[in-house]
Amino acid sequence: MESLTQLWRTSRGCCLISVLIALLLIFGSCLALGWGLARLSEAAAEPGLDVILVIDQSGSLWELGGVGSDPDQLRMEGARLVATYLGVDDAAQDYRLGVVYFGSQPQLVAPLTPLVGQGSGRQQVLAALSQEPEPLGWTDIDAALAVAYQELFEGQRALPGRATAVVVFTDGRPQTEAISSPAADDAYLDQLRAWVSRFSERGTAFYT
Repeated sequence: MESLTQLWRTSRGCCLISVLIALLLIFGSCLALGWGLARLSEAAAEPGLDVILVIDQSGSLWELGGVGSDPDQLRMEGARLVATYLGVDDAAQDYRLGVVYFGSQPQLVAPLTPLVGQGSGRQQVLAALSQEPEPLGWTDIDAALAVAYQELFEGQRALPGRATAVVVFTDGRPQTEAISSPAADDAYLDQLRAWVSRFSERGTAFYT
């Protein structure tokens, strides 16, 4: 009887520790999201801030028999939080938001869209983010960053002189059909670093 009581106390203690750790992780995630949004808002000096959300929709994010990394699609909830709150307390500034999904191929789900003032398209961006995403195959981050770079700096909606930021939602390392050897893996990662450097040279804040 005494051993059962001790076991129960030990189990209860372990459960309490697990709950405490979970609460700390949730609290930390909320703080991190708030801190990131504040940093993005602080970057919005005249003539404005452009943000691209680059969201991983590769197959590993789904349930996959219990081993998927985000079956509850919390990444989408986080993206909707950004789209909902970015710029709402600073209507005097000009904020634009775009969204890129990626897997084997990138998709420009929402082009750079004004979020505040006359002509705001915030609801259109939220509508795009509210549609159920589908698995898109492999994890080609390079191709997605190419689309984001084009949208921010080279496309028809690109505007010079604006603050820029890229926020990447992903569950891990790149993986494509072309990566079939250590040499190919190294070459791909070198290209990924080159993309990050190109954004940095443009003064882009880069969050992952």
